[in-house]
Amino acid sequence: MNKVAVASGDNIDESMLRSDGHAEPCLAIGDISSRSPSMEKVLRLIERASKVSATVLIVGESGTGKDVAANTIHRCSARRDGPFVAINCAAIPETLVEAELFGYEKGAFTGASGSRVGRFQAAEGGSLFIDEIGDLPLTLQAKLLRVLETRVVTPLGGHREIPVDVRIIAATNRNLPAMVANNLFREDLFYRLNVIAISLPPLRERLEDLEALAYHFLERVNARNGTAVNKIASSAWELLRKYHWPGNIRELLNVIERGAVLCSGNVLRSDDIPHCLATGGKIGLMPLGGMLECPGSAGTDDFPTLENLESEAISSALVRFANNRTRAANALGISVRTLQRKIAARIQQIQPGTNGAAGHSR
Repeated sequence: MNKVAVASGDNIDESMLRSDGHAEPCLAIGDISSRSPSMEKVLRLIERASKVSATVLIVGESGTGKDVAANTIHRCSARRDGPFVAINCAAIPETLVEAELFGYEKGAFTGASGSRVGRFQAAEGGSLFIDEIGDLPLTLQAKLLRVLETRVVTPLGGHREIPVDVRIIAATNRNLPAMVANNLFREDLFYRLNVIAISLPPLRERLEDLEALAYHFLERVNARNGTAVNKIASSAWELLRKYHWPGNIRELLNVIERGAVLCSGNVLRSDDIPHCLATGGKIGLMPLGGMLECPGSAGTDDFPTLENLESEAISSALVRFANNRTRAANALGISVRTLQRKIAARIQQIQPGTNGAAGHSR
């Protein structure tokens, strides 16, 4: 089985590795390794960022591994013995983000029967990873800016200013400069965050890493599901290499796990790979381990029906926003309830007898 080199120290490990015995350069730091030229600059920046305490802004499409990069920076830094605390601004209701970030005092709002420490205080001496920073409400951006400048937090409903020693790592898949130009993101906060900028390339621009990533994910899914797939057939590789991966590394993991679970032996073959990879379709992430049917597969004469086009749009939105149904519904211009109803109907069509209501959770 192919193995990926992982550097155990703080510095980039420049190994010469390849499964077939031929030498090929491989850069690695922490849990990230790559043979792709497009990743060399990224790994160098991660290495340099890990040696300082400056704020880092990681940008890239959904599924490119921004959380892994953030965790690597922390674990290779002088703060490695401190906590790594993460918060996803898109996954928390707007009314609760402030309380989650800064904490709150007893009686600060209805239901606050006691005080609670926020993520800033929880990350004391370590790193705070603010994911999807582009989704932070404008009303809170000014308060976050003040915390970044003063390094003190004031819990919601309180008056005490509490000093915090935290390294900030932020990430987003949004175009923050464009948001600044449209008054959707504070310019001063953008510059405060954009001290060390790291842009992660999409998977389609680093296909040199496809093999190593696929085998790494095989090891993970085998351990998690009790499967024993240890090889990928050339017919499957042909599909994997030709696909454009709109969902990036997260989508690759989804494909590998699906294939390993459905595989009848220990070799992953083209029959175990979703057919839509061969036709350029997109795979939608679904709750409870299910998946949307590949768009276009039920049409006649290869002409897409309106139903299939709708399915493709829903699949694309779910992939783009990492299965966050609120954001997917907003992008599609429909309500979350309507999106849930359409997904449930699609599941019922693909798997008769399935209780579609079970898939309503985000």
